[in-house]
Amino acid sequence: MNFHSLKISKIVSETLDTVSISFEIPSSIKDEYTHFAGQYLTLKTTINGKEIRRAYSICTPPDASSLAVTIKKVKNGLMSSYLTEKVNVGDYIDVMTPEGNFVCKPDHLLSRAHYFMAAGSGITPVMSMIQTILEHEPKSVCYLLYGSRDECSIIFKEKLDLLTKK
Repeated sequence: MNFHSLKISKIVSETLDTVSISFEIPSSIKDEYTHFAGQYLTLKTTINGKEIRRAYSICTPPDASSLAVTIKKVKNGLMSSYLTEKVNVGDYIDVMTPEGNFVCKPDHLLSRAHYFMAAGSGITPVMSMIQTILEHEPKSVCYLLYGSRDECSIIFKEKLDLLTKK
């Protein structure tokens, strides 16, 4: 797998301690970032002179206009603190091409019931999967059991409300 230096194109505050970071993918390497719903990206940077790598699930569906990951700040977490507090739109970070086998491959001919369970930031790969199924497997239905500390901590609350209507 290869790392590429990608430009941060957008940062969205999801909760008080969680952000989604979108990356600009140059057309010359766009094919390398083709992914399945549920895969993750490994981000790499140097903090205090030490190389740090962390994997974050892709929150956007494969056919989205941008590629994004969602990061929840972890107490004493070097990378999560850096990504939620220090990076800005226009900054560059090394991003590995997508990996992972926890994937969803929809089939538009099928009619299935998909059940998902997630808590906290575990919603990230599930979000990509649900969006993909609703778009590319229209005869199917998705059920989600999602746990969060409180209503203010619900990651993707507005998107989840919209998806519920869909």
